[in-house]
Amino acid sequence: MAFLTSSDKALWHLALPMIFSNITVP
Repeated sequence: MAFLTSSDKALWHLALPMIFSNITVP
């Protein structure tokens, strides 16, 4: 996926844990 840059990956590494914690802890 060419549209995924290194910064996008870094953002996902930060966003996914926060999204996961928001889902597991309403």
